[in-house]
Amino acid sequence: MALSSPHAARGISAADAGAITAEASAGGRRRAGSSTSGRRRSPPFAALLAAAAILGGIDGIDGIRGVQAASPPAASPPAEETPTPVEGPASTTRETPTPVEGPASTTRETPTPVEGRPASSADPEATAEEEAPAPRRRGSTRARRFLFGLEGVAMLTPSIQPRILELDRRYVGPTTTLGGVGVFGRWRAVPWLSLDVGVRSGSLRLRKTESGDLISQDLFLAEVGALLYLARGEIGQLALDGGLGGLVHQIGYARGDGSGSGTQRVGAALFRVGLDIELLLTRIAFVISLRAYGVVTDRKRTVARGDLFDGVDAAGRQAPVPTFQTYVIGTGGLAYRF
Repeated sequence: MALSSPHAARGISAADAGAITAEASAGGRRRAGSSTSGRRRSPPFAALLAAAAILGGIDGIDGIRGVQAASPPAASPPAEETPTPVEGPASTTRETPTPVEGPASTTRETPTPVEGRPASSADPEATAEEEAPAPRRRGSTRARRFLFGLEGVAMLTPSIQPRILELDRRYVGPTTTLGGVGVFGRWRAVPWLSLDVGVRSGSLRLRKTESGDLISQDLFLAEVGALLYLARGEIGQLALDGGLGGLVHQIGYARGDGSGSGTQRVGAALFRVGLDIELLLTRIAFVISLRAYGVVTDRKRTVARGDLFDGVDAAGRQAPVPTFQTYVIGTGGLAYRF
């Protein structure tokens, strides 16, 4: 009994049917081999395709190709990307941070202070400026408040008019200058004010050429005052000077032939005002001053001694100086600061 098949019904010979089956089997093996890198199909699947081509009524090769087209394509493995070398120096590209949504944070990390040490600043230059000690000003009045020194003194005073011995007015003018020395000290109480104390002296000698008579004049001043600094620099300083004190005026007489001598001594009160300049160095200071003195003399209190005053009335014993006088005294000295 002969078996009927769909191929026989369509006029396909047995040889052609065998060729179709072999081609279907070979196609299944090729598909199984080509998908080794992707998804593999099992061998029973190829056999089922062949059986379906023979017994399932698939129209020859067209039916087999339709099944192949319906099956999903094999996935190919992703190709590895080969980096392309770039000529030149190595790349120094830094990874770009991913932006975060929202406002950017501006908070800087605050260093934690260590006990016993100041917290360091994020800025090294600011830290150096903060840690650097404040420069000490040279000649600082706060560091050295006391000043003690010696000075030369020049006193411009009205000339005396003695009665015991006469002076040739052709050689003596209305004023005379006495030269001497002085000692002074200052204490800087505050940067703009100093207290001053000083002792100064001046002397003058007048001698007549013809007779050899000698007249001497000596002044001793003791005074206290204050200096108000109008300008204060690193080295130079300018101050307004004011003070008061007293003086002793002594006048001596001696005849050239040695027949007699005598002295007159009188006291006076004085008030002063002037300007002072200080040039301050590390340990020493140069001091210059120019002052005007108002002198009030009590002539009635003159003390006269010596044989030249024997038998002289009270008016003749009085000091030959005006009651009110004005002195101009200039000084310049060197002082030690401590």
